Amino acid sequence: MKHLQAHPQEDQASASTGSNKRFAIIAISVFLSMLTLPMLLWGVLLLIPNGTAPFEVTMQENRNPAEMPEVLDLRTLTADLEACFNDRIPFRSLLISSYQNLTNSVEKPYKEQVRPYLVELFFGNTSTTPPPSQPPIDLDNDLIFGDTGKETDDTTTEPWDESLPPPVVDNQGDPNCTHVLSAGQQITPATCEEDGWGEVRKVCSNCSYSVTVFTARAEHQMELTQQLEPTCLADGQTVHTCKVCQTTTRQTLKGGHVGALMRSVAPSYADYGFRLHKCVRCSGEYRTDIVDKLYDTSPFPLTLLGSDSSGNAVEGRSKWLFYTGNNSLGYYQNTNPLTEKQMKEYANVLQELHEICQAQGKEVRIMIMPNKEQIYWEYMPTLGVTPGIKRTQAFVDYVKANTEVGIVYPYQELMAAKPYWQVYSRLDTHWNAAGGFVGAQALYRSLGMEPVSMYNLPIVEDNS
Repeated sequence: MKHLQAHPQEDQASASTGSNKRFAIIAISVFLSMLTLPMLLWGVLLLIPNGTAPFEVTMQENRNPAEMPEVLDLRTLTADLEACFNDRIPFRSLLISSYQNLTNSVEKPYKEQVRPYLVELFFGNTSTTPPPSQPPIDLDNDLIFGDTGKETDDTTTEPWDESLPPPVVDNQGDPNCTHVLSAGQQITPATCEEDGWGEVRKVCSNCSYSVTVFTARAEHQMELTQQLEPTCLADGQTVHTCKVCQTTTRQTLKGGHVGALMRSVAPSYADYGFRLHKCVRCSGEYRTDIVDKLYDTSPFPLTLLGSDSSGNAVEGRSKWLFYTGNNSLGYYQNTNPLTEKQMKEYANVLQELHEICQAQGKEVRIMIMPNKEQIYWEYMPTLGVTPGIKRTQAFVDYVKANTEVGIVYPYQELMAAKPYWQVYSRLDTHWNAAGGFVGAQALYRSLGMEPVSMYNLPIVEDNS
């Protein structure tokens, strides 16, 4: 009889294989649950009226969600489907918003405590430049966006004097009589027309004395004859007309955005704090109650970028790039102010140009666009800035005070628009379309032209 002999190694291998299979099953089950359970829960919430509302956060994304491909292209089909799904995954906006809030909460202690230590460790002691003094945030929307609607005073076509005419004595009667007048008899009923006073004749009960007194005009019988509803761009108006005398009255219905508060956003290093509203008239979103952003004043070393050692760009905070050509850093640090002689020479040239054009019946405007680093100074590296009025502003003030030249420097306008829009490109030295629009409003005002509201411009998609 043969005896069975145990093989420990085979038993251990078998047990290990079984354990690996169980672990694989558990891992696959957890993975599939992570994929399917959120979608199942989202599907249940969709069946409930407004069930998904508590989990939806408005995202200010400068793009439209990816759509299902209209034409099936096997080369891009999987990528198109993935993009469409990623823009519609359950709880997407909530997850992104939570991630942004977590990032913002970690960002401040890192920039204020950790990064200064790392900078000093690797680059040595770098002095911190406090932020330059900035003008107060101007929240005049007309300054930024153009005229958003004319207000119309309530008016009426009735310019009549409301005071009553004096009484008219019809019969003098006995001059020695202490007249006792009757309640009076109505001769002419009052109307609402211009000469529509009512007339009542009163007679003395002791003599022949009589007098005619006047009563107030009758009330107008007004009816609504015209109504213009207010919009986000202009005021509305109601017109009422009297059925008897055709007198009209006009009442203004205040226009502008009318919105419900969607959410409040705390200030961060990347953006201002604000309250976000959605207009019930145009469905547009707009900001109110702007709170200044946070400013990172921790040391940030100067890093030049370019093809040679001098560099033609500098890398700023949050990956912003700034141009260094034409002594731009000198402008920013205020180390190259113009002398009185230089300003006079330049101003004389502009005055001569003004006089030549004026003789030909033409009007000239000189516009100087602020450098990017003057508007988005908070992203510049740590650099010393000499206090005082900078080169361009000093020259603009000199030209205005000493010449007849019309000169435009839309620094204040761009600073006012900054809480609402990004007005310069992050990776380019020029202003973007929003910045150009703000500059155009300043130019229009300088020329006495009617400013244009951005909300009243047609939006054209440029596919070039």
